[in-house]
Amino acid sequence: MSDNILPKAQRLDLAVARKLQSPTRSITQIAHIYNIPRTTLQHRLNGRQSRTESHQKHQRLSNEEEESIVHWIEKAISWNWNPRIAHLEQYATHLLRARNDFKPLGVRWYTQFLNRHPEFKLKYSRSLNQDRIDITDYGVIERWFNLFNEMRQKYGVVNNDIYNMDEKAIAQGLIENAKIIVRRHDLK
Repeated sequence: MSDNILPKAQRLDLAVARKLQSPTRSITQIAHIYNIPRTTLQHRLNGRQSRTESHQKHQRLSNEEEESIVHWIEKAISWNWNPRIAHLEQYATHLLRARNDFKPLGVRWYTQFLNRHPEFKLKYSRSLNQDRIDITDYGVIERWFNLFNEMRQKYGVVNNDIYNMDEKAIAQGLIENAKIIVRRHDLK
């Protein structure tokens, strides 16, 4: 069945909906159709929460705060400014401090965040040499200027607010290989 290519959580939701629509059909049949364990479907029908739902009360950030981080990551990636782990943790810490939570994040907090948001993945950034090769590509340059002009118009940036920087100022700290956050579907 084509539903088997869906993530397990979505297949489980479909199976629950199917059972509610067809109460006479057996749980075993429906579990088989959606390729999920029968016991998992049985537990969900009996009201047990998913692991994600049951662990939400132990998370430091609310769903809304995590969604704002996801939105920020998406925007940064669309600008080709892939955030690093440190940037992710700084953003999360900023949100926590805004509500007077000064306890530091766990050492591997970012790992759990990425597990909750599988649309993102860590990868090593490319070296500056590859970036120099890419910058000679007319299409890359054209896309950059189109994005630049789009952002200028969107945010009302006037010519007097545009400054030129040398390569060292822009790339400072970004030359070495570092883990960055990317969209999972963008990986080749």
